[in-house]
Amino acid sequence: MDEKVKERIKFNTEITKLLVLLFITTGGGALSLIADGIDAVTEAILAFGGMAFGITAGILGLKVYSNTEKLLK
Repeated sequence: MDEKVKERIKFNTEITKLLVLLFITTGGGALSLIADGIDAVTEAILAFGGMAFGITAGILGLKVYSNTEKLLK
């Protein structure tokens, strides 16, 4: 395998690790919101932001995965 391809695969792996970490921290933030008693408007805004972030991270994760699969073929 070409050295450039190997480096690209390593880079994609690091991005995937970052996305997994971001999913974990977002989930932890959501749990802290449930446990804490803040007003409903703030909870709704933060929940919407968390959902938008989760969807965006998921889409990025799928793109990184497909790019890595293309590099491996």
